[in-house]
Amino acid sequence: MIGLLFSLFLVNVCTGAIGFMILFRRRKNIQDRFATILAQTMSGTISFNLALIVFLMMGTSLVTISIITTMIGCVIGICFGMLVKFHSVLSGLTHGITGGLMGSMLGAVILDPSLCSLPAAYIDKIAHNTILFSSFGTLITFITTAMVIYALRV
Repeated sequence: MIGLLFSLFLVNVCTGAIGFMILFRRRKNIQDRFATILAQTMSGTISFNLALIVFLMMGTSLVTISIITTMIGCVIGICFGMLVKFHSVLSGLTHGITGGLMGSMLGAVILDPSLCSLPAAYIDKIAHNTILFSSFGTLITFITTAMVIYALRV
């Protein structure tokens, strides 16, 4: 299961990096309003899913992993926020931090369903839920990146 999570992590990192490179080449065509929306969606989605996968891979300490994933979200938010002008840095930073924290919290609930007082039946399906949520998050990251890149053409 760790191998699958690591491959999904690499797919998400590559999707974010390729999306950033495509958007960086086309940054002259991006207006200020679209840059803010771009920073919000890309940093929030990518940092959420990376934080979820990192927590599922290394679910040792909630505080440690949350701090690491929040820093990853900050970096992602700042990178996508600084694509056009510095107006959207704050928006990207905020959504990156929020995505990193939410991904960590969802990972904690997936590994320990009793945190949200979920029934004991969910404890038997931890491996299934881990694969399901991380795969669905990867799909959402891919679709979001594709839609943002497509929005530049329209």
